[in-house]
Amino acid sequence: MGYEMLIGFLHTLKLVQAEGVDVVAFTERVAGSVAAYPPLLTMMGKAIKSGEYAPDLGPLNVQAALMDDMIDHRESVGVEAVRMREVKELMDRRIADGHGDQGFSSLFELLAQRR
Repeated sequence: MGYEMLIGFLHTLKLVQAEGVDVVAFTERVAGSVAAYPPLLTMMGKAIKSGEYAPDLGPLNVQAALMDDMIDHRESVGVEAVRMREVKELMDRRIADGHGDQGFSSLFELLAQRR
């Protein structure tokens, strides 16, 4: 999990830098928000165990629209967005399967290797 979280962080820093924001100042500010993640992670674990995927970060329908904007913005400032596109593909598949009202945690259902 550490590597995936850290590469996401590095991508965010690349975007922040491309926007002309001081990377250190941003890092100091965002470090405080990390404390909000343990309750979210616990909630997602419970959703996965029960198979009931409430809209934890909002419904996938809404998140997918936001993801399009985030991908477009990253690419417009020259920041790689391949991982964001992978997440968007999962969202689109889940929505197409009729689960657009569910939350981000429901993407878990798509993470088995394709055969």
